[in-house]
Amino acid sequence: ISGGAGANFIKNTADIDVNSSGIGSGFSYASGAHLSWDGDGESFSNAVINSTATGISAGNENNTVINKGKLTILAKASTVKSITQTIRYWSEQENPDENNPPAPITSVDSDTLPTLPDDNYPVGKTIFWTKDPKSGDADYVPSYRTITNSNDDLVWVHIDGYILEKTITLANAPTYAFANGNGLTGTGKATAKGYSYATAYGMQLGNGDNNIINKTEINVSARPEAKTEVTADGDAFGDAVGTPHSFAVARAYGISVGSGNNWIMNDGTINVTAAPRASAKFRVTGGDICIWFFGWHCGGGGDGKGDAVASFDSLAVGIMTGNGTGNNEIINNGVLNVESIGRAHV
Repeated sequence: ISGGAGANFIKNTADIDVNSSGIGSGFSYASGAHLSWDGDGESFSNAVINSTATGISAGNENNTVINKGKLTILAKASTVKSITQTIRYWSEQENPDENNPPAPITSVDSDTLPTLPDDNYPVGKTIFWTKDPKSGDADYVPSYRTITNSNDDLVWVHIDGYILEKTITLANAPTYAFANGNGLTGTGKATAKGYSYATAYGMQLGNGDNNIINKTEINVSARPEAKTEVTADGDAFGDAVGTPHSFAVARAYGISVGSGNNWIMNDGTINVTAAPRASAKFRVTGGDICIWFFGWHCGGGGDGKGDAVASFDSLAVGIMTGNGTGNNEIINNGVLNVESIGRAHV
């Protein structure tokens, strides 16, 4: 129920259920050029989700609210979802060794090949040109690679081979980034950031002289989940750097009013829970360490470096009035159960 602006009189005698659930997730995969001396691969995923749920609200006036119904308010926000992603890559073989998978390639949808030089297409970059005029010809593969010609100019050349696709299905997957460095000193850098915010109000009134009576049960819960994971591989002497950051913020209020001379009486039960969850995980190669991501990736002489950060901010309040201004009277004849139970894991 939203009273909006004005001096509102709100009387609720029915049960109210409010559920706000939001999901924001990212998935990225990057691989450096195989034919480059320093084929760095860098991927970045960023997910931000904000979810708010309110049972009864009103603006900045002298509002009166009488609640005789049960309020159940839930705000959920998550950077986790089930995803299906198709990765396209080029191979010299129709059935390549899955323990030494080829690098994924970029699809180019323009009417012409990209103009060179271009920082997005270094030497050794392979692409799939979807609008190649010859793509309809039998046994023709519209794949191109950048090389340097005899004049040291960067040019496109058509290459034969196979365009293969692999579909990845991940159930309850975190916001994820994978980076694969190729070449002699190729460094793999993967960064994933997940920010999840959940705010829940049983009642939320603005500034003014508000009068509130609660006669029954108010259940308020804010449950954000931020989960990130990265995988990074550096070839030969290249390093692997993985940086997952997760941050979850929960705010839960049974009754919240602004500044003013507020009068609040609770004759019922108010249950308030703020329960943020944050986790961050990395897997990096280095030395003789190997990781699996649709094929084995093993470190060489480079280092594996990981920096995982998981944190939360949690606040749960039964009854809150303003910013310390006004003459407030709060009478609690009922029960207040308030808990703030955040968890962070790396």
